[in-house]
Amino acid sequence: MKSIIALAVALLAISPLFVGMAVTGVMGGSYITDNTFRHFPPEERPVKYAFADELIKYLNKVLLPLLIIAAFFVWIMTVAEYYKFYKMFKLEEAHAHGGEEH
Repeated sequence: MKSIIALAVALLAISPLFVGMAVTGVMGGSYITDNTFRHFPPEERPVKYAFADELIKYLNKVLLPLLIIAAFFVWIMTVAEYYKFYKMFKLEEAHAHGGEEH
């Protein structure tokens, strides 16, 4: 009985997705971009989105050095963690061969 209730609740939860797919589907429906105010023909998009294109290019230029610095610090931390665990491994190995029990 619980599984039937769970199935009914799941179908109710995802039914808006199925309705949206049926309304905006390729077969028989209309494309979702035809019903929005942001739909521009492909030949007009470079003109309409010129500011956004310039802004994204500027942000990419600014954020690339920050990404490189972050990647460098991740590499440094990875090496430091490896060295720490390597020292711990060698210490445990020395104790194991020294006859001491844990």
